[in-house]
Amino acid sequence: MHIDVIKLDRGFFNESTYTNKGETIVASIKKMDENLEIKVVCEGIETEEQLNFVKKVDCHIVQGFLLSKPITVEKFERIAFV
Repeated sequence: MHIDVIKLDRGFFNESTYTNKGETIVASIKKMDENLEIKVVCEGIETEEQLNFVKKVDCHIVQGFLLSKPITVEKFERIAFV
């Protein structure tokens, strides 16, 4: 099976995951990406607390309203490739 990206649903980053168990689960998934050479994307990041949580477990690819609301491909290309 070819897998190059694992996306973690926003459910991993709600208030109930701000526990040692939640951190352990996300950190374990993050370590798996290093061993398998795949990327981990954390989705649904909407608060500074959630962003701090994913930073703590060393996830650097995030999506969510905290960073940007959904935009068109054309707008993304204008922003990303300037």
